[in-house]
Amino acid sequence: MNKKLIQRMLDLLPEGRKKEGLISKYKRVLENKNRGEGGLQDSFEFKPKGHIKIEEIDSNGKVLGTLADQSNLVVDGAEEILLRSFSGDPNRILYKNRLPKNDVTETFFIEEGKLSGENLFDGDQLLHSPNVIWTSVDDLKFDVTYGYYPITVYIKEETSTEYGKKAFKIYKDAVPGSVPLNAEVYSTYTNMFIGIGEGKHYKLNMNDPRLIYSEGFNPIEDAAQTIVENHEVKFIGKISRFALDYEVSNKGAKIGIYVNGSLRDTVESLDESLSNPVIKSIEFDGFDNAVETEIKIVHAGTDSAIESPEMTLKALYLDELSKEMNGLIKEFKNFEVDFLTPAVYNTTPMGPYTIQLPNFPVKKGSVEIKYNELIYSEVDSPEKLTDTTFYLDDLHGVIEFNRALAGVNITYSITGEIYDTELPETMKATKVSYVTTSDMNQSETPVGVVNGINKTFTLTKKNIKKDTLIIKKSGTQLTETDITSIDYSTGEVILEAAPNSGETITAEYVYIHEETTSIDANKYTTPYEIKEDTLRLFDQNGNELRRVDDKQDFGNGKYMLVEENKKSVLIALKDKDGQSITRIEAIYKSDEKPGVPTNYSRAVIEKPKTVNEYPWFELDKGAVRFVAEFPELKPSHNVTIREMGLFDGPRMDDQIAGFNNYPVKAFSLVRVGETRKDVNTGIRITWTITLLNEEGQPFQGGNN
Repeated sequence: MNKKLIQRMLDLLPEGRKKEGLISKYKRVLENKNRGEGGLQDSFEFKPKGHIKIEEIDSNGKVLGTLADQSNLVVDGAEEILLRSFSGDPNRILYKNRLPKNDVTETFFIEEGKLSGENLFDGDQLLHSPNVIWTSVDDLKFDVTYGYYPITVYIKEETSTEYGKKAFKIYKDAVPGSVPLNAEVYSTYTNMFIGIGEGKHYKLNMNDPRLIYSEGFNPIEDAAQTIVENHEVKFIGKISRFALDYEVSNKGAKIGIYVNGSLRDTVESLDESLSNPVIKSIEFDGFDNAVETEIKIVHAGTDSAIESPEMTLKALYLDELSKEMNGLIKEFKNFEVDFLTPAVYNTTPMGPYTIQLPNFPVKKGSVEIKYNELIYSEVDSPEKLTDTTFYLDDLHGVIEFNRALAGVNITYSITGEIYDTELPETMKATKVSYVTTSDMNQSETPVGVVNGINKTFTLTKKNIKKDTLIIKKSGTQLTETDITSIDYSTGEVILEAAPNSGETITAEYVYIHEETTSIDANKYTTPYEIKEDTLRLFDQNGNELRRVDDKQDFGNGKYMLVEENKKSVLIALKDKDGQSITRIEAIYKSDEKPGVPTNYSRAVIEKPKTVNEYPWFELDKGAVRFVAEFPELKPSHNVTIREMGLFDGPRMDDQIAGFNNYPVKAFSLVRVGETRKDVNTGIRITWTITLLNEEGQPFQGGNN
């Protein structure tokens, strides 16, 4: 940190006695130290010190226990964090918006002392700051969001039943006797957000400059291959885990994996039975991410007679956070498809012994099951079940075992598809109609009076085919010169000369005959818009219905989408064998719901409950404390927190009203000790950042 940065920080501090006192101390330090040779230099460094505390809380915010309590390294931006936190940013006012969960709330009471003895209203004008009113409501009665635009609701005074208090209700919309109530001004200071994630690791391409190779080992982006024994690739970094993808083939070598110079494991990448290579993975964890760990991967030769055995590395996966990163490795999403934190399930007590996963369809091969430290393997039919295997019905998310079990740990992923089932009686009866055409011959007497005056005659059929019409007068065919005009679509014929009474007019022609065919069908409406080419339908027997695009192809065992409506499907009443369809199962994807909603969003730094300063900072100690909460059901499934970030804004997915200052900056990213947050557990995060001077003591506003 240099003097210019210190001065900038001082200039931006809020006006007041604290600021004046701090500036005076700083000037005295400058005057004293600049007089001697060892005076204050143009720049001197401060070391940032961080501390993370994660506490379990109940729905009322009461602390139930500590889940994590650790020091951490501040990755980047400590000076700017303090500078912006101390100075604030009045151009970024954050509002706490509350909308009643119903059209109107229950009655709230506010002490008259808070109103300075005044009425609530003066006509249609609220006489008090909205913040004063909001101190007397129960947030649990509202849907609470934060935004850079305020949401207006309406307040109406009620007859008070409590002495010394005014009574009021809050409405979503204006009602007689109500006045507008603006949102609470939550913060006029710098607004910051905490995000959490479960990132195990991120993929490092094999030509990443952080990887150090033996001379002559030439990697490309997606592979690093060598046939030279003792060739190696090395990585040094602050990690807690890493994983390696490597290729197994009929030309493979042994691969030695060393950690800090000691052999950790040797894996075999030779399988002489393979005709084509396959990719395998191996993972290691338990390292201290506060210190550097050296990982070395070495070509360890082979015990086989294979000539020039190959070591082929496909990717490294690490969890090191660097200063260049601007986001978490895997921050929780709005919609999730991977449920990687084990949840505990019990099977049904009676056979078949099954577990119903809460989310499905399940991605094949993604289920991992551990029971009493045993890893279960998957079989392809229930008949093959043993004491350590399971069978998965991936479509319905049902796992079957050969005996009753309690306390089964399961992780899994889903396909991101939406599953729905419907009965015919819940669908709307309709018809699929289409028109077919054919050529028909017609011989007739046209409609028209033969009286020596009338020249117009009308054929009984429409859509006459050109060049097929023959008109005869008293048996003699008329020529083109005898006919003034012919309308082939309506069948109207006008003759050049009117036939005399007693003469006859006849016609022969070919017309296009149209016939409408209607087929009974059911109209099924999906809850979400169907993503193109993702819908699958099954009848009650598990037979898949076939999609057709033309109405003429519609029939038993088929379905078709309704044009211009991405939620409507027409389904045949019968299956391909002519039997009535009594139930359908629909599986499809939708951009509106690409997974399971998580309720997750970055948490806004909370405003202190007791003092009117934001965020919680201790000016005289050079420290700032950020507090944020993630209540129960946020995220809406069990998670393991491995990383945290302090950001100067929300994600775009968080949809904070009025915020458009993207991309958002990450002030600091940290690894935390693995912390489990169950779906019914709330957590409070307290993140303290302090600047230390050269002696390792907290910076105290110029005293040191």
